[in-house]
Amino acid sequence: MTQRELDHRVARATGESLGEIRRRGFGLADAAEVHFDPEPCGPMAQYVDWDAVYPTEPMRPFRRRTAVAA
Repeated sequence: MTQRELDHRVARATGESLGEIRRRGFGLADAAEVHFDPEPCGPMAQYVDWDAVYPTEPMRPFRRRTAVAA
């Protein structure tokens, strides 16, 4: 399968435009290389710990105000 064929099949399957699929950079994986991961490794690449970013900010609950009946 060529890169062009892959792009067209992914676009057809997802409903995205061909340009969007090319921008996202889909590629064929080598089945013989089982430990390949093109994404950055480590937990920091996956999430942000806001408690570590803002350790002194208390969490305030949201309270909805009720309308006063007249």
